[in-house]
Amino acid sequence: MSAPLFEAYWFTDGLNSGRHDQLYSADIGLKYNFAGNLSLGTTVLYVVRTSNVLVRNYRDLRIGPRLDFAF
Repeated sequence: MSAPLFEAYWFTDGLNSGRHDQLYSADIGLKYNFAGNLSLGTTVLYVVRTSNVLVRNYRDLRIGPRLDFAF
């Protein structure tokens, strides 16, 4: 399973007025279905946010297990 994503934010009011952020992320992992409504997996998520406000830039890497229920 994988899920790339792009989001863009334009702040127009308040303390963040004029701020523009772009968020890029990619998620990849493996999933095993135990039953029709239960799955266990591993996931690696990498996120990068760029902004015209330098202190709002960041990178994040998350690695871990995942348990999903569907009802």
